[in-house]
Amino acid sequence: MRFSIDVGSELELKLYQAVLLYRNDHGNRHMATVHSVTQQNGDGSPVLGAGQLLSTSSLRELARQLGTGCPVEFLPDQVVARTPDLLA
Repeated sequence: MRFSIDVGSELELKLYQAVLLYRNDHGNRHMATVHSVTQQNGDGSPVLGAGQLLSTSSLRELARQLGTGCPVEFLPDQVVARTPDLLA
């Protein structure tokens, strides 16, 4: 499997884990598992290994790591607040 993402500079990323999200039919119960990824011998397609249940704290840490990789920046005077999800 090959994929590309334009991140503004040269960066090689390789798939090493997958997070699967689950919910019941009513949409009121959720859970997540994390799986290692191995390469299948035949066509090179990724194959998921056994899953491990993710805790809420682990998911918060993952979200923190994904959402806060921004460099220091100077903002205009009219900007009151900035988070990874908000610019006000």
